[in-house]
Amino acid sequence: MNDSTKDRALMRMNRIALENQCLSKKAHGKGSLGKVADSCCGINSQDINSSFASFWARTEKFSPDDYRKEFRKGGSLSRTWTVRGTVHTFPSGDYYTYVFGSPVSRYLKSFDRYAKQLGIPDKGVRIEKMYGPLLESMGKEPISSKEIGKFMVEKLNSMGIAGERTITRGWSSTPTHGPAWTGITEMSYLGLITNAGKNGSSTMWISTDAWLNQKGDNQNPEDCRKKLVQKYIKSYGPVTFNDIAFWTGHTKNDLRQTIEELKSDLIVEKYSWDRNEYYSLNSTESLGEKMDGVIILPRFDSLMMGWENRDRIIPNGHLRKISANAGIIKATILVDGFVCGIWEKKKKGKKIDVKVILLKEIPFEFVSQIREKFHEYGNFLSHDVNITFNQ
Repeated sequence: MNDSTKDRALMRMNRIALENQCLSKKAHGKGSLGKVADSCCGINSQDINSSFASFWARTEKFSPDDYRKEFRKGGSLSRTWTVRGTVHTFPSGDYYTYVFGSPVSRYLKSFDRYAKQLGIPDKGVRIEKMYGPLLESMGKEPISSKEIGKFMVEKLNSMGIAGERTITRGWSSTPTHGPAWTGITEMSYLGLITNAGKNGSSTMWISTDAWLNQKGDNQNPEDCRKKLVQKYIKSYGPVTFNDIAFWTGHTKNDLRQTIEELKSDLIVEKYSWDRNEYYSLNSTESLGEKMDGVIILPRFDSLMMGWENRDRIIPNGHLRKISANAGIIKATILVDGFVCGIWEKKKKGKKIDVKVILLKEIPFEFVSQIREKFHEYGNFLSHDVNITFNQ
């Protein structure tokens, strides 16, 4: 297969993903945000403001207020940790698929190891003596991270364990003084609590049963993993086995049986340039032919984080310009299914300076479309936009 034939095949593969993820034709009408979250197999929401731009890129007339109306107790959207230990926004109806379909057992083992280092009781005791009483005290209403921390300090003190101490947490190397253990992330992976948004500057948490207005008993992790893998293949296919392992965070050994069980529902394709098999969930014969024009995506957009091998969508030699240190995924510009540039912004009052850095030459008509798209983006933010191009 020559390079031009390969490029056409890759373009079609990428266009299929764009079409499946509401980037070729935006979602509109009632339920559009749930449709977008489902079509992307969850919107990456580690950076919530960037995720708003991800919704905007896929939804007609989106505003953050639309998100807030759906992200509420009993609403259509939920947000918590799932695949690769990152935060996603996804349909509430699939809550347990995303939480228990992730490599939750491996994450929970890491909490056990950390608790042992700190002299915190084991998981069984934590659930019985700390998490259970917290859920009872919460009832059906959200409480803040600070309130959870205070509750855990009191519980640890009552068990003869120092509830507050100076320790190092997370990305920071600077020790901080505070609760020795809050359990927030562990309780999230156990499916006990979930994010309930913000109250001012405070992050709020609520019992998962109260958020969903239903109980989530008797969830089978293997069934959840199978459903999640199906959803991923539908959103990002055609994909390889390595793509699936990369996106879900599961080990390849754990995934092999899952793929075997799904094989009868999968369409398997081979390409001469790659020894890997490519999986799709549905026939792609009618997909991928539409011209996509210009698409602008924010930092950490789900599409950019969807494949292990991003050479299929990023020009050769430019991956490091897009995927920076510490896992930063820069904001991108796509033309006809491929990344053609990155962009940066700086806010100055009610104005935004946007610097576009093209990674390859593009026809002038697309330069005009890029300008138009950024003016649409400025309208979304209610800001004036000044655009400059750097090659």
